[in-house]
Amino acid sequence: LYILENEPGLWHETHRDVRSEPLTYDELLERTVAYASAIRGADPGATIAGPAAWGWLELQYSAADVKAGVDRRPDRRRHGDVPLLAWYLRAVAEAERRSGVRLLDVVDVHFYPANDAIGTGTQGGTDPATCALRLRSTRSLWDPGYLDESWVGERMAVIPRVQRWIAENHPGLGLSIGEWNFGAEQHMSGGLAVAEVLGRFGTLGLQSAHYWTYPPLRSPAYWAFRAYRDYDGEGGRFLGWSLPVRGDDAPLASAFASADEERRRVVAVVLNLSPSSPLAARLELGSCGGAATVRAFGYAGGEGGLRPVRASATGGAVEVTAPPYSITVVEASLAGR
Repeated sequence: LYILENEPGLWHETHRDVRSEPLTYDELLERTVAYASAIRGADPGATIAGPAAWGWLELQYSAADVKAGVDRRPDRRRHGDVPLLAWYLRAVAEAERRSGVRLLDVVDVHFYPANDAIGTGTQGGTDPATCALRLRSTRSLWDPGYLDESWVGERMAVIPRVQRWIAENHPGLGLSIGEWNFGAEQHMSGGLAVAEVLGRFGTLGLQSAHYWTYPPLRSPAYWAFRAYRDYDGEGGRFLGWSLPVRGDDAPLASAFASADEERRRVVAVVLNLSPSSPLAARLELGSCGGAATVRAFGYAGGEGGLRPVRASATGGAVEVTAPPYSITVVEASLAGR
């Protein structure tokens, strides 16, 4: 995977010793065409991703627009007042048609919460209000109805928005969240945010996502990754086929489900986002079939990680109780499969 650029909308700030002028729509395209063409020539089978936009403003405006003021947005207005990334995708598609060279395979954008209280890495508030905000803020990635609670103040829905722009301007490209982090990695709210986002990435069909940088060993963020990869210490993992999940409207609970190729096993991750109330979860398997055997692993904080917890199978359903602020993995083998 070759990633073109890195947050080019910030070059005039992050690399001001070698570049003082903010990037424009046209220069971003010119550089993409030049470098992607060179990569394709040297490595025809490469996967090429770009433009590694740093966040919300770079999806909408060029660095020149931001410097001039987004109300004025002179560069965007010169390009039909079309958001930067939407224009970029269409322009790259047109350049590919002219040259016959595939320039881009994956759209790469970055996402960090824009509210400073949430923080990144091990930083960020862990008071009750900030923890609740951290968990709500994950919705800016995927929920069209969520109004972002930061200076952005818009319904961002970054993943479906970018997927729509891809469909409209350059169909067939994959999507990668090239950097992401929700802070407080050593607090359970940070671990739950990681688990929530990983589940959404799978449900929404991302090609890849790259965590910045890595969760501290045995932290809640670390065990959130382990809930999907090696929850039992013996290679147990979220499986290869995502299953649709429908359920009661429970704003402080999430569930993500998967099946193996043969549809003989189901693995689900259940999140209790409430800091104070246990969750009595009933997972109805429906057309998947009844559960022949079931086991579950839970985590609610600390360094010890996921541990076996009680779960029961009754006909076509599995029942498990998830304590407050917890991640529970349920694995069922299916009867008659």
